[in-house]
Amino acid sequence: MSNRKERAYNATRAHCFYCGCIVNAMNFHLNQPQPGVYVAACPDCARFKGSDDLETFHAKLEKLSENSIQARLALKYRDAPAQQEDDAVLESKYHHNNKVTFYFERHPTHHYGE
Repeated sequence: MSNRKERAYNATRAHCFYCGCIVNAMNFHLNQPQPGVYVAACPDCARFKGSDDLETFHAKLEKLSENSIQARLALKYRDAPAQQEDDAVLESKYHHNNKVTFYFERHPTHHYGE
């Protein structure tokens, strides 16, 4: 693992910067929420975010209809009996108070990027 990738992985404590799921050290994406800042992102968040900046990505998630396939699948997976994630991680994946909340917003004491 490159130094940059290792620092990003360690900075997020093996969690996706966006959704908070636990990421595998060998299967995560190096992502830039802003220029010059690198974080670990799960494959799903990295693909859905694409090259969007953080505000655009946030807005795209806010507009996601509850009836969309993405939203239905997220709820379906949340209810799966094999789910091993703790409550804080699960909560970070969904809307709170009708607002999308990223993992890093719920854990502001972590220091990300380089």
